Amino acid sequence: MRVLLVCLGDFQAPPGARQILLLARSLHDGGHECLLLVEGDPATVRLVGGGAGGVDLGGYRFAGPVLSRATVARARAFRPDVIHCYEPRTAPLSAALELARRTGAPLCVRFADDDELLFREAGGTGWRRRVGRPALLAAGTLLPNRWPYKHPLHHRRMLARATGYDAITPALAAEVSRRYGVHCRGILPAVPAPPPAAPDPGLRERYGLQAQAPIVLYTGSVFRPHYPDFKLLLRAFGDLVEDHPDALLVHTGRFADRYDENSMRAAAGAGGDRLRFLGFLQELEDLNALMAEAAVLVQPGAPSDFNRLRLPAKVHDYLLAGRPTVTFAVGFGELLEDRGDAVLTRTADPGELAAAIGWVLDDRRRADVMAAAGRRRALELFAPDVAVAQTLDLYTAAGA
Repeated sequence: MRVLLVCLGDFQAPPGARQILLLARSLHDGGHECLLLVEGDPATVRLVGGGAGGVDLGGYRFAGPVLSRATVARARAFRPDVIHCYEPRTAPLSAALELARRTGAPLCVRFADDDELLFREAGGTGWRRRVGRPALLAAGTLLPNRWPYKHPLHHRRMLARATGYDAITPALAAEVSRRYGVHCRGILPAVPAPPPAAPDPGLRERYGLQAQAPIVLYTGSVFRPHYPDFKLLLRAFGDLVEDHPDALLVHTGRFADRYDENSMRAAAGAGGDRLRFLGFLQELEDLNALMAEAAVLVQPGAPSDFNRLRLPAKVHDYLLAGRPTVTFAVGFGELLEDRGDAVLTRTADPGELAAAIGWVLDDRRRADVMAAAGRRRALELFAPDVAVAQTLDLYTAAGA
């Protein structure tokens, strides 16, 4: 089968391009031909371990509201049997719809977030929202890469054209099915199974982290939808240091401009001077070594619809790293056993999150047993052969 995949962004961020590349590699290993088109710089594949791995890789470009001639020509020359759009945001969905029309290939669409919620919250607040949002939506009609969220026009076209839908978790699939009146399948992402990363003896000195201090690690960029959960972690860490004054809360990734270190230190209260912001780590090896060095890996979260309907990419990375993981119980967390695979939180109470992290720090032996079980569970849930089989079934049902 010849599969053309269209995704949001490139291999720097968000994680969608990395996930769909892993799917494409697995399809390629199974004898299928894949062309992956990214919005951005295809050369950023250098940031992904293993590179393109035999997958034909390129970028898609717009000339006003339509794709460039070169992009269309490349897709036509590939002669796809199916087109798979990873995330129905404006740019990738607009591109996938046009390529499906130009090539005649059936279209499948994969959901990775609660796009309705992100759409409702996009555009700021107050007068900026009232004035700027309509202008940005209008711009997104003419210049698809100017509006990074759902676009109602393209969603209507999607529902009229697409013949297959999948979503990154069973919970999100059920919601998409209910919301749009379509049959959406829950297909967890394909994730490789590398051995757990080995600690790097020089890592702490390189990043200015005190020797022996237990590291509470949160990885990933923080923008407006994520900040309430990150603030929950900051407040929880303020509680945690009362019993664990030597702990460090370490963050890697980017922050939206609206958030500054002083306000985040203030939110952490007594733990403010124990925060370490390392920024975006260009080297994947350093990120893996940092996870191996951490005492606990944390994906905080309230039991909100936003969290119920998403799968933060860091969660499967954490579990596969073989380190104790704390995450929220809703959505993907429903597939895990509390204190069997990971420590699961059920509220937005900082005290509960602090207690969950403290449980790991206080009982390292039990936490390590849990971490090993969490890795085994992740290997089962994210097995590439399972994702490939389910995705090929999707393509066949869609008319490929």
